[in-house]
Amino acid sequence: MRSIKARLIKVLFIIAVLCWAVVLGIWIAHSMREESGHHDVLFQTTAGQILLSMPMDVEQIAGTPRAVPGDEAAHRPEKLSFQVWVNRTRPVIRSPAAPLTPLKPDFNDGFANQLHGSDMWRVYSIGDVAGRLHVQVGAIHSIIDDEIRGKVGKALVAASVLLLLLGTAIWWVICWSIRPVEEIEAALKKKDVFDLTPLPANDLPAELKP
Repeated sequence: MRSIKARLIKVLFIIAVLCWAVVLGIWIAHSMREESGHHDVLFQTTAGQILLSMPMDVEQIAGTPRAVPGDEAAHRPEKLSFQVWVNRTRPVIRSPAAPLTPLKPDFNDGFANQLHGSDMWRVYSIGDVAGRLHVQVGAIHSIIDDEIRGKVGKALVAASVLLLLLGTAIWWVICWSIRPVEEIEAALKKKDVFDLTPLPANDLPAELKP
């Protein structure tokens, strides 16, 4: 026969795990949507700032696209890459790891998922009023996904620690609540058949005192 303590611990822990899983799932889904939106806002802001910072004589820059200064690791995937194009045909500046071809070939303003080589990119493009200058900002989807997974992983570790603390608290409260009953059990086991010594009933729950 299973004990009351074992039943309580099992049932309450299952309920706690189910509630934890539901809340965590909702939070992860919300966080992933929020992070994706955060990256899109970052792309828009960066592209706008680059466009506004371009000099009026940008067309006089040499035709060979110049990469912004970087170290030896510059050609590894970046969290954020950008390109500046003149008249949709001539690149004038780009970040070190940005492709040589347009991130968004149609140059239409807005977002797109664009394949470059074997990598899928999330890209944002914006042009000036005259359509002469275009700035394109983007990042490889896998880098964005890795960043999101990293944040979700840290949150999962923190949530797991909280679940462990909750489980420990449940176990301690049940053990503390059942202790008077276990003391009665121990006293009964020690009694001889005709031992009529009163049992210790000072701390018993009201349901068991009769």
